[in-house]
Amino acid sequence: MSYMIYNAVFTAFYNVNRRKHKPALKLYRRRTGKVDKAETKSNLDAVLASQKNDGDWVRRLYEANGYVIPTEVKRSGNTKSKNNR
Repeated sequence: MSYMIYNAVFTAFYNVNRRKHKPALKLYRRRTGKVDKAETKSNLDAVLASQKNDGDWVRRLYEANGYVIPTEVKRSGNTKSKNNR
């Protein structure tokens, strides 16, 4: 564990003090291991069963707290068309 913290601190220090135009190092390395297919399938089955039993839980959560369910995304900012220059 302390070795991971050492690597993270070293990488952060290097990134702060690096030269211009030099790429930054990644803070943590991704660890990939072998996946147990049976466990993955059982997890997916549990999620699908939960969705089937619970229904639309997000909608119920919004309604219980008095929020309006967003139907479309409004974009903020300055939108200009091609003809408005």
